[in-house]
Amino acid sequence: MHRHQIAALEQWLAAPRRKPLVIRGARQVGKSTLVRLFCEAAGRPLVTVDLERRPELAAAFGHVREPRALLNLIETAANAPVGPDAVLFLDEIQAAPPALAALRYFLEDMPEQPVLAAGSLMEFALAEQALPMPVGRVSYLHMGPMTFTEFLRGSGQERLAGQIDAFDWSSPSMAPEFDAHQFVAEKDVELAVRFDARPPSLQTVEAGVPGGARANGKRRVRYRLLSLPLYLIERLPEILREVVGPG
Repeated sequence: MHRHQIAALEQWLAAPRRKPLVIRGARQVGKSTLVRLFCEAAGRPLVTVDLERRPELAAAFGHVREPRALLNLIETAANAPVGPDAVLFLDEIQAAPPALAALRYFLEDMPEQPVLAAGSLMEFALAEQALPMPVGRVSYLHMGPMTFTEFLRGSGQERLAGQIDAFDWSSPSMAPEFDAHQFVAEKDVELAVRFDARPPSLQTVEAGVPGGARANGKRRVRYRLLSLPLYLIERLPEILREVVGPG
């Protein structure tokens, strides 16, 4: 699996004045998987604390302000050492708002310790307990759903992903007046896939496109159009097998 944000994490880890980094995004977009992939690529041990599943550790952040004391508790709970060579990952940090506010102490007292956190809707969690965001002492990285080029790279289609990345999307062919029917006709395909915000659908499309031998200079093109919402992008191979069949 490939995610573009791994490059951002590599830059964060190499920064001389590294702040604790909070990965923000909706649930199920792959925040925890991103951290695991990053640590595997960097060759760094990963110590994960799920603050939703460990309420006793979540509570500790409310009254312990010394990072070394917090690490002692985490090491005991995780049964793993936490040091500058390891990455400490506080997952589901919105379940423990004091933990988010306490990240500042790692910057101030243990800047050598790499600390990552991940969560969603953190502003609401902090507001409920009247805790301030640690402005200026924490970095943030936004993460959205997997993109199509990430999916292609994860499927071994590096060349196609590179072609898409290199494509000039400001060219006239990609202007609003661009004719999708003409594009399908030129590629001579029977199935097209479109990602948008609408519910999944499969329909047969018939249209006239320029280039025919008839008097009006048009020919007919007929193809199937599969529309999928972006959250189904990771299931595209499975869906295509159902639509097209094996092979």
